[in-house]
Amino acid sequence: MKNLSQAFLLLILSIGSADAALVTNTYESTYSGIKFNWSVTFDDSSLSRSIYSSYSGAVERVIDASCPDGSYCGRFSVLSDATFDFSMLGEIVGSTINWTSGSSFSAYVGRTESEGTFVGIDSSELYFYMEPEVYGSSTFGWVKTTDGYSVDFSGSSALVSTSFVDVPEPHSLGVLVLAVLVLLTALRVPGRVPFKINLLSSPAQNYL
Repeated sequence: MKNLSQAFLLLILSIGSADAALVTNTYESTYSGIKFNWSVTFDDSSLSRSIYSSYSGAVERVIDASCPDGSYCGRFSVLSDATFDFSMLGEIVGSTINWTSGSSFSAYVGRTESEGTFVGIDSSELYFYMEPEVYGSSTFGWVKTTDGYSVDFSGSSALVSTSFVDVPEPHSLGVLVLAVLVLLTALRVPGRVPFKINLLSSPAQNYL
């Protein structure tokens, strides 16, 4: 059992570096003199984003910024689908619809080394854009809702917090499952002594 635990530890250490992270940035803006927070969540390891139909909500095309075959090869360090939450703005104007953009919105986050981060939503229900930090992080947006509201707001948005959630990539999970199956098979073979992994026998132990 000790050897099995050590093997699992080695496995976890070997795949930990392959994790991506979901990032949530929370900003503060002002509408009609009232301050409110809004947020955007995205994958900081992504290099593609989807364009959705404003009518059916289906994916029309995918913009790929990965090298060497991407449409914007070499320009973006991040290009990701995103989820926005403007629910506090909805409370201010008294709207009861869902103010959180989902998969039916063409919502995105992009980042370039020279310009910085920009975010946006482009759909028939909601339009929003924030310029990269190098331009002063100005926000431009207006909302047309199904319950009769038309909201216009613009101004500076200050970043108030950033949070991260590590998400294992699919191939990392596949490696983990395969390793577990191999270990279980080795333990179940009759008359076979499971292989041993002794981490403490390595000269590197003196540096841990």
